[in-house]
Amino acid sequence: MNRRLLVLLAALLALAGCGVRPETEPRPISPPHGPFQALASPTPATDPTGAMPETLYLTKDGLLAPVVRHLAQTPSVQELVTDLVAGPSTAERNKGYGSALVGTNQVGTVTVEGGYAIVEITVPVEGTVRNDEVLAYGQLVCTLTTQPGVTAVSFRSGGETVKVPRGDLSLSDLPLTRADYADLIDTK
Repeated sequence: MNRRLLVLLAALLALAGCGVRPETEPRPISPPHGPFQALASPTPATDPTGAMPETLYLTKDGLLAPVVRHLAQTPSVQELVTDLVAGPSTAERNKGYGSALVGTNQVGTVTVEGGYAIVEITVPVEGTVRNDEVLAYGQLVCTLTTQPGVTAVSFRSGGETVKVPRGDLSLSDLPLTRADYADLIDTK
């Protein structure tokens, strides 16, 4: 009987030593490689309030999901992208929303010319299309095309048009619309 008790005690001690220990403080996580590395965001997005709607496409359950925030004034396209890169607010995170763009330093200036938003990126896709990259570009395209006067989005790096992934994983250097990511948009 003592032997059984010792074996049971040893098994319980072994199980107690396995697993993930809870942490009281958050810690940084190493970002993945690629153009949209998830670098630590300096401050989480706040829950904005106001009369002007701002539609951002965040991620939820591996899909693109529109989220409407209300601001004091209509944001410029650059402010829209800044808000998108900041990621979901605390309330949005609590509802399961995330972002493939949080904390990225790969998105530069955004300009609008003739109905097209032109996004300058610092690191173009190099032929390896990952799901988070598709979602990141989809977030940008879907969000920017919610703005009045923006019908499509193209991407440049160093002033040259670059190919980026569409929702079907093909690469395109043509201006993109929400229709290019239709299969990834949550319709619930």
